[in-house]
Amino acid sequence: MPTHEHTFSSSWTYDDTYHCHTCIDSGYENLRIDEEAHFGGYHTTDSRAICVVCGAEYGSSLSINQWYDKSAGEIRKITNNC
Repeated sequence: MPTHEHTFSSSWTYDDTYHCHTCIDSGYENLRIDEEAHFGGYHTTDSRAICVVCGAEYGSSLSINQWYDKSAGEIRKITNNC
């Protein structure tokens, strides 16, 4: 029995959380490959992070009482215990 080889878009499809390549074959539009969560980039108080893979904005901008600790790779809250 011959197997069907699917054709996937070369451009990224994305939502607020994930990116992937979708199948462009008729009837298989819900088939996805390379699906993973957005990552990379930096959140600021003015903007959301930009995914280094697909270029989508994701997450939320930082509130005024948060900062991004680049060395730890995480968002930290400003406290009065400095």
